[in-house]
Amino acid sequence: MEDNKGDQLQETNSYDTHHSGGLSVESQNIQLMSNASERKLPLRSGAHHWVLVSLSIVALVGGQCSATLLSRFYFERGGNSIWLLTLIPNVGWPVVFTKVLGQESLTAVLEMQIYTSVVATVVCVVGLCSSGQLRRIREEANAFTEGKLAYSMTLIWTAIGWQIHSVGLIGLISLVSSLFSTVISTVALPLVPVLAVVFFHDIMEAPKIMALILGMWGFASYVYGGYMDSKVVQVDQIQSEQISTLV
Repeated sequence: MEDNKGDQLQETNSYDTHHSGGLSVESQNIQLMSNASERKLPLRSGAHHWVLVSLSIVALVGGQCSATLLSRFYFERGGNSIWLLTLIPNVGWPVVFTKVLGQESLTAVLEMQIYTSVVATVVCVVGLCSSGQLRRIREEANAFTEGKLAYSMTLIWTAIGWQIHSVGLIGLISLVSSLFSTVISTVALPLVPVLAVVFFHDIMEAPKIMALILGMWGFASYVYGGYMDSKVVQVDQIQSEQISTLV
């Protein structure tokens, strides 16, 4: 009886090795799981995980869209300091990251984000001072068509919007993958012109519609690809379990 099982197992392994180019079933499973992780959807089904993923998506898309629209509002209402508006997305890094996302698993990502923001902040401050735009901020605030308070609140909420976007971005990198966070950011880009139609009464032209369709198409392709990869991994896991029962 044991000899028969051994023969069956040997035949099964030789068949799998022949049809997989010399790889065992276990090796195929490891390869497929590795490939799927590069383009994965979250395979964990816990409600807590899905809540965190959803909140990260909302933070990324909401922060990116709101900050972009506020930047346009700043220029349309009399603001003209390019250096100041370049500084704004990086100026909030000391407050948000270490307090909101201080987890050990995020240490490397946080350090990369913070170091990049520090360098960008220094460069922008140097450019703001050397260009003379720093001395003209008070004049710019006085000339802002909506008033000084609106000027200050526009800059503050633009900074907050970009930091919320960064929190969502880091959250998706940690919870899913960097590729997934990039896909969501890409989908958010064509949403800005759509929102500009609502808030700034822009005309919804054909290129904007095409950009929105392409963004949604890319997201749908990613979701479908991740779903198919996960199905392949599940099938191979079932096959591996069936083979192990023969041992």
